[in-house]
Amino acid sequence: MLIFLQARSNSSRFPKKVMAPLLGMPMILFQIQRVLLAKFDFRLVVLTSSEQSDDELSSILQNAGIEVFRGDLIDVNLRFRQALEYLEVNQGHFIRITADCPLLCLDLLEFGLEEVILHEWDYFSNTVIRTFPDGLDFEIVSIPRFIEQDRSKFDQYDREHVTPYFYRNSSKYSIGQLVSKYDYSRIRLTVDYPSDLEMVSKIVNLDSFDSNNTAYSHLINLYNKVNGLREGSQLKHSMDAKVERYSNGEA
Repeated sequence: MLIFLQARSNSSRFPKKVMAPLLGMPMILFQIQRVLLAKFDFRLVVLTSSEQSDDELSSILQNAGIEVFRGDLIDVNLRFRQALEYLEVNQGHFIRITADCPLLCLDLLEFGLEEVILHEWDYFSNTVIRTFPDGLDFEIVSIPRFIEQDRSKFDQYDREHVTPYFYRNSSKYSIGQLVSKYDYSRIRLTVDYPSDLEMVSKIVNLDSFDSNNTAYSHLINLYNKVNGLREGSQLKHSMDAKVERYSNGEA
C-alpha cells in the first residue's frame, strides 16, 4: 500500500509550518513517526514540490531516511500522477494524507482500509461528509480510477486539490464515507495557523500523552483534558461510526 504524504513549505497562513517544532522535532517528522506505527504493509513517500522553497524540507526528510518525490507545486493532482508514474504503480490504492494533520489516528485509517478491501470502494475518506475533528483526514483512492480521469475536464480546483473529481462526479464512482455518530467537525486539530500548533503542542506535551498510542479514543481523552471539559460537556471518545455511500445528487 502506498501512503502519499502531501507537504509544502510556502503556506501563506503559516510559512514553513511543516518544519515547526513539535515535541522536539519538525512537525512533519512527528507525524511520520506516528504513521510508521501503522499495522499494515506500506511504502511511505512524501510528495512535495520541485520549487526552491521546498529544498530545506526535502533535505530534512532525506536526512531522516524518508523517501521524497518532488513535482509540480500548484497542480498537486499532476504531482500525484507524476509520482505514480515514477514509482511505476498503476494498480491497487494509495492513501493520501497531508502534513498539516500531525495527529492522524491510525485506527480510523485502518478501519477505512478494511472497508476498501472488503467493498472495493473507488474512493473512501472521512472528509467529504465531515463529522470527525478537522485534522484527522485521510483518503484512500483507487489508482486505476484515478489515472483514467480525463484531466481535460478538470478545473483549477480539481488540479489543486487532487481528489475532488471523484466526489464532484459521484455517479461515476463508488464513494464511501466514514461518518461519526457525533459531529465534531468544528474541532480543530489541524495546523493552519500558529494558534493551531499551540493547541496540538498542549496535547502532545501532556504527561498522559503516549506517542505509541495513535487511537482516536486516546486523542479525544487528551483533547478533553487540555480543554478542561467537565463530564457532560466532554467529547465522546468512542469511535462510534458507520459507513455511508456518498452521492452529491447529480444525475
